[in-house]
Amino acid sequence: MKKLEQWLDRQTGTVWFACFFNVAVLAVMLLLLRPAFETNDDISVSMVANGSWGTGNAHIICQNYLLGVWYTVLYHIGHGSIPWYGISQYVFLCMAMSVVTYVLFQRLKKEQAFLINGILLIYFGYECYIRIQYSKTAGVLLAAGAFLLFYELEKEKATWYGILLGIFLGVTGSLYRFEEAAICCLLIAGIGL
Repeated sequence: MKKLEQWLDRQTGTVWFACFFNVAVLAVMLLLLRPAFETNDDISVSMVANGSWGTGNAHIICQNYLLGVWYTVLYHIGHGSIPWYGISQYVFLCMAMSVVTYVLFQRLKKEQAFLINGILLIYFGYECYIRIQYSKTAGVLLAAGAFLLFYELEKEKATWYGILLGIFLGVTGSLYRFEEAAICCLLIAGIGL
């Protein structure tokens, strides 16, 4: 038991552990709960991109054209048989939640980090993984990007890949829903101060 605890102490601050922690929570939620889109907007976006109404179109409603191009390229790869819209949201959400988990494990003591991450992942995991909605995805991506940027800029020696990942998450969140991203920027700006 002591070896397991020592191993866990060494691993909790690593990127792979944060990813594993999030994927494990996601897997448990998907086994126990049935995910569904919260609104019809997500279904409409998916249908426009995958070609359900004729040919796949990158001009999707409510989201940026670049995301539409991303979806249509993915749907052409799978010939429309793979639900790339939902998979893309899961990948981006899992990436964002893993970033938050990683930063909290870096900043807090192990016990506190497990408790706070557990609470955050259960609440936001349910809201984002099970009740999927692109506005929530936008908010979570931008918040995680800002969280990582604040963490990187606060360190003595910031890493370029951490800063780039924070910018990528923020920009991707704004592509999902710019209005949501703008509101999150205002709310998160206070953390930087």
